Amino acid sequence: MRQKHKRMKCVLQSMDNALLGSGFATKIEEDSIEIENENGMPVLPMGTQVKVIVYGMENGMHVFAGHVYYSVKERLRVDNIVLCAGSEQRKAYRVTINGPGMLLVYAQRPGGEYGDKLFEEPVTVRDISSGGCLIEAEKNVHIRGRALKLRLTMYETVEELELEIMSARDKSISEVLYGMSFRNVNQRVEQALDLYLLRVQQDQIRKSRRLGY
Repeated sequence: MRQKHKRMKCVLQSMDNALLGSGFATKIEEDSIEIENENGMPVLPMGTQVKVIVYGMENGMHVFAGHVYYSVKERLRVDNIVLCAGSEQRKAYRVTINGPGMLLVYAQRPGGEYGDKLFEEPVTVRDISSGGCLIEAEKNVHIRGRALKLRLTMYETVEELELEIMSARDKSISEVLYGMSFRNVNQRVEQALDLYLLRVQQDQIRKSRRLGY
């Protein structure tokens, strides 16, 4: 089924999706993954249940769950791996950023097509995954029934992602949290998202090490 022997970037998480470390998946077999990082990873007890997010596989990013077989500072192996279901992959792949974004609001034509741009509105992107994001916006900004895009800086690149509102809830008297789904994501943007999320996770891991978490 799975036999990969090239270095693929990966992130190690607990079962509640807390970031543990990152490295390279150097070997993926039918029931195990071997991970290396010359800069070090947390040493985990044998039998610890973890998730491994692997980037760069033929069908894109995958999330596996399994149990630690052995773990030393620069290498570990996860056994009894299973591929997580789609809903669990989305949870594992969601990262908190609490960063700025720009919501582009357009008139909506029949069929959901984009009409004239009406205005731009600064928002806060609370979290993001490969499939969508959570944004915070002012309640008095009228966006329902309109075509939307999110302009987001992803380190060196800036992308505009088409959005669809999936949920909304009040955060305060003046602010609303919108759950957004990305629409019509092409392969180039999908790869940019993968790279961005990986780098955010790696930055968060490095920060937690500096702060001693």
